[in-house]
Formats: sequence, structure tokens, C-alpha cells
Amino acid sequence: MKSSRELLPNTLRLNQNEISVYSGELTPRCAIDQVVRLQAAFPRLPASMHDLIIERAKIHGFSDQRLTDAIDNLIDNFRYPIPTIADIVGYDKTFRIFSYNDLIKLVEEFGPKIWEDVQIIEFPASKKPRWAYIDDIKKYNLKVK
Repeated sequence: MKSSRELLPNTLRLNQNEISVYSGELTPRCAIDQVVRLQAAFPRLPASMHDLIIERAKIHGFSDQRLTDAIDNLIDNFRYPIPTIADIVGYDKTFRIFSYNDLIKLVEEFGPKIWEDVQIIEFPASKKPRWAYIDDIKKYNLKVK
């Protein structure tokens, strides 16, 4: 997984303070390979959806790894006869980041022990300091300040 320094600024969802762990491009080879896997797992999937899946994945900023993980997740967990495009493009793995104001609100709600669970991270997409949960820092190999 990429470090926070390597994450692209457009992966930040400012309204949710979440960052996708995925970055990079969606290559044509991977997109085709994953659609073939999806068709093998769901033979009733209309062929007309193939191009739409790839198009929507590109528009939603998917990388090779994110599309592969989304298809794996769908194959492992989908219970209906035919998945939808939304079942694929809705897939992401994220971690939360916090501003100082976010943490103050959490302190008010949960007490000062919250400071033991977070650490400041390097996050060049923001001029202000950002914190993440220590578990996420370890899990995603984030750079700390």
C-alpha cells in the first residue's frame, strides 16, 4: 500500500475525511482481465455491461488493484444472480484522517484518551496537520511526522 506521502491529493474526500488506500492507474489489460473474471463468475451478466463497467471504473478513479479487489469482493460475497455496476464502483478501502477540530470534537465526546489512539501523519494534500488512527498508520504504512 502507498504511504500518505504517495497518495494523490484527488483521493481525499474532504466531506468525509476519508482517504482511499488505492492509487495509480487502471490499465486496459487489468480492466479486460477483471471483466473476464467477472463474466466467468457471473455467466448471466449481460455482455453489454462490460464496456460500462470499465468506463465507470475509470470515471471513479479505479486503479488496477482497486478493480481487482472489487471483483474479488464481488465474487466472494455477492448473493444475487446478476451484480450491478454500482456493486463494483462502490467498492473502496479507506482510512479516516482528522483535523485538530475533529479531534477536539472527539475529545468532547469520548474524553482525552482519544489522543492515545491517533498520531500526526505526513499529508501533503493539506497545509494543516492531519491525524490518523495508529492502527491505520501501521496497517497502511503511513508516514508520521
